[in-house]
Amino acid sequence: MKRTPAAPSSSYRLQLHLEQDLSAATALVDYLADLGVHWVYTSPLLTSRAGSLHGYDIVDPSRIDSELGSRDALNELTERLRVRDMGLLIDVVANHMGAYPSNPWWRDVLEAGEGSPFARYFDVDFPEGKLRLPVLGDDLEAVVGRGELSVERHGADLWLRYWERRFPLAVESWPLILEPAAERLDAEGAALLRRARQHQELGDLIRYRPGVGEAIDAAAKTVDLNAVLAAQHYRLGHFKDPASLSYRRFFDVSELVAVRVEDTEAFDARHAVIIELGRRGAISGLRIDHVDGLLDPEAYLRRLGRALGDPPRYVVVEKILAPGERLRPFPVDGTTGYDALAWLDGVLAYTPGAEQVTASYRELVGEARPVEAIVRDAKLTVLEGSLAPEVEQLTDRLLPLVEAGDRETVRRALLELVAAFDVYRSYVRPDATVVDGEDRRRIEDALRRAKEHTSPAVLDAIGRVLLLSVSADELPACRAVLLRFQQLTGPAAAKGVEDTTFYRWFPLLALCEVGAHPGTVGTTLRGFHNAMAERQASWPLSLTSTSTHDTKRSEDARTRLLALSEIPERWASAVSTFRELAREHKTLVNGTLAPDANDEYLLYQLLLAAWPMAGAPDVTFFERVGGALIKSAREAKRHTAWVDGNAEYESALTHMLRSLLESPRFLDAFAELFASVRQAGMLSSLSLLTLKLAIPGVPDFYQGTELWALDLVDPDNRRPVDFELRRRLLSELRSQPPAPEELLSSAEDGRIKLLLTWRGLSLRRRRSGLFRDGRYVPALARGPAHDRIVSFARVLGDEAVIAVASRHHLRSTPAASPWEKSNLIPPRALPVGTYRDVFTWTEHTIDGNPLPLAQLLARLPVALLERLS
Repeated sequence: MKRTPAAPSSSYRLQLHLEQDLSAATALVDYLADLGVHWVYTSPLLTSRAGSLHGYDIVDPSRIDSELGSRDALNELTERLRVRDMGLLIDVVANHMGAYPSNPWWRDVLEAGEGSPFARYFDVDFPEGKLRLPVLGDDLEAVVGRGELSVERHGADLWLRYWERRFPLAVESWPLILEPAAERLDAEGAALLRRARQHQELGDLIRYRPGVGEAIDAAAKTVDLNAVLAAQHYRLGHFKDPASLSYRRFFDVSELVAVRVEDTEAFDARHAVIIELGRRGAISGLRIDHVDGLLDPEAYLRRLGRALGDPPRYVVVEKILAPGERLRPFPVDGTTGYDALAWLDGVLAYTPGAEQVTASYRELVGEARPVEAIVRDAKLTVLEGSLAPEVEQLTDRLLPLVEAGDRETVRRALLELVAAFDVYRSYVRPDATVVDGEDRRRIEDALRRAKEHTSPAVLDAIGRVLLLSVSADELPACRAVLLRFQQLTGPAAAKGVEDTTFYRWFPLLALCEVGAHPGTVGTTLRGFHNAMAERQASWPLSLTSTSTHDTKRSEDARTRLLALSEIPERWASAVSTFRELAREHKTLVNGTLAPDANDEYLLYQLLLAAWPMAGAPDVTFFERVGGALIKSAREAKRHTAWVDGNAEYESALTHMLRSLLESPRFLDAFAELFASVRQAGMLSSLSLLTLKLAIPGVPDFYQGTELWALDLVDPDNRRPVDFELRRRLLSELRSQPPAPEELLSSAEDGRIKLLLTWRGLSLRRRRSGLFRDGRYVPALARGPAHDRIVSFARVLGDEAVIAVASRHHLRSTPAASPWEKSNLIPPRALPVGTYRDVFTWTEHTIDGNPLPLAQLLARLPVALLERLS
């Protein structure tokens, strides 16, 4: 852990792309400054694939993406931020790059193979001297036989073309095309063409000698394709064949090739622009994407810190923490905040109701297995499916080191061991000679769980390798296997839990989010307070994220769904009614009515999550929800999938959705439930916002979420944001702020959320030291509503704030007022004095006596009190 001198008091994430570039970001700086934002936080800035909407498919790290703007545009942004006393946090993608021809490094590897100076940059192997590319829809022989592969010239470049994909030809193979082309030219032209061995030479000939280009085109049409293929440094293979891949990928995405940033030359080349920007102060901090993909995260982060120089830069890492797992003591300032998201959602859920919802869901879908079994099954699905190449490669490396079982037995044991790993990865260093501490415990625990499903003897043999309980002679080979194993468990967790389990198991969709655990039914108050105190002690500068470009549902969509935990019987009854009304809209697919009960249940939750605050859905609603439905079904990999999809089943999903949206009976039944859930969701969202603003950490706001945002999974959460509307509403609030209760009465327009965001962020900028270093002190309530309040103080000397957030708004209370006879007990550490609620401007005296909740929450369901000097 490190505490960087310059850290943000808040951040605001912008997704940059062709339609929202650096100049657009500069134009937003004044608005964001007025909102109270401290640092702007952007998606990756380096050159990505043309048209990229996210920036994670970088193809040229040596320059700023021209689609985002020029260096001058970046300088204008940083200068505008400097004028407003703001900073810039940028996303850094160290783990991988886009494997496209537009990536000059990757293209050179394809052209020159192991002889390319860039081959060392990538985590690639060349079995039998050839890089294997899983790009074909069939076996190579069949593809060639159908004429789907061809040789083509584009300008001065010779390519192998397969549908829309292109692969550069090795220079050594050019004579196969240029020799017959030369025979179509005069003697001088032929001689020059036969000598061409560089792109520049060939380009000059094509430009300045008539007929050369045409001769090459004609020769390409009749070339011996098998001879051309044999002469390349790569071999094209079926994308389903595990043997067709010989490079490490980002998860299971073959278009993203892993980078060996542990190699000094690769690190320097990959980070040259980032380091230059950091050293000259253009960027204030870095967010490191998918740090668990790196061979040695700690070494990488230390090298990055040294390269950036002094003063230390603010650095956070994208890291998913499992229940009970703590971030390792890396030289960083914390995580990107998915851990905080899980805690915040959990404390707002009503746990007894969530348990009832789960029981009803199990009965509905016929799922009796424990959640651990569901997760295991999902992990095995991806390990034997999209991650099969990685499993096969690791099995091949393990086999010579394991003295028990045949290859299939070893492979099966490896599958079970990876599936049993309950965190993303262990962190044994590349120079380790022993495995101890938490790493040893994690591996041993996984071995113990895996033995319930496969050969204990083979697992013991694998355990000997992974725990480095071997001789000095065996150590290098065993350590290499362990390092590769550590890079496999993370993708298995990501694809198996986030991208499979959460699409198969969702009693409460709100709790099935990035950073959450599939079995969670909420968080106790004590557990929440303990976690926040630990956060302040260990990682007080971690981001606090509640919506991101990767969340499956935005915060306002989730708080709506959390309300279902408060009305489990009503929700179960509503689902029963919905199913009865939807029965006639099912479709027979392969002899079974579709969609099944699970996907139908998902549909009802998605409708609740995304239904507009006011009025009827617009014309995009069907496409948005339908897109999320189909993506969810494909990720679940039960009835359809991204590969070998089932168009009939997907059609059944969208048919039911459209039919329900056109059914007056369904819409009437839905509206009755929606009215309650909508109101409770808005109130819970204000509570989420209040807690987010005050807990230890740096609150991060995803673009547009200062107003209500009812986003579903990407690409829905990357839609354009109406910043002009937000700018106008903020200007009106700042110039003539209405009474908060007036805004609450018309909460559907989102101004109440904007007001609380503005005033809360302004407080954080005024009291940055308090929020950074202040003690976290839980505050408890007494009385009938004691369990409906989440409250705590932040205290630093004479400075103090106290946050009060209500929850469980649909639970009935015996009192006429929900807060009657209930009080907040000020913590002893809280300094006495006059406190002002920054949301309502109401003043309260804190003198150690109980504070009536009816007084604190008279105007809003939340309060954020600042001690006046």
